[in-house]
Amino acid sequence: MNPKAQEVEGTRCFPDLASVPAEIQGLVIATPPSAADRLVEDCVRLGIPRVWMHRSFGEGSVSQEAIR
Repeated sequence: MNPKAQEVEGTRCFPDLASVPAEIQGLVIATPPSAADRLVEDCVRLGIPRVWMHRSFGEGSVSQEAIR
């Protein structure tokens, strides 16, 4: 998923989770923490059962609000 690209290195991108034409069983979030909140809300709404937030330098993608 990449809302700013139609394709990355030959792989089709979708603007949001609802646009992905397949059942999603899990999501790895690798975004700024401010974007993680909305992505987790989308996962709940779409019934995506597993979510991982990438942790790297500092907080990585982890948002305390998204965790709640």
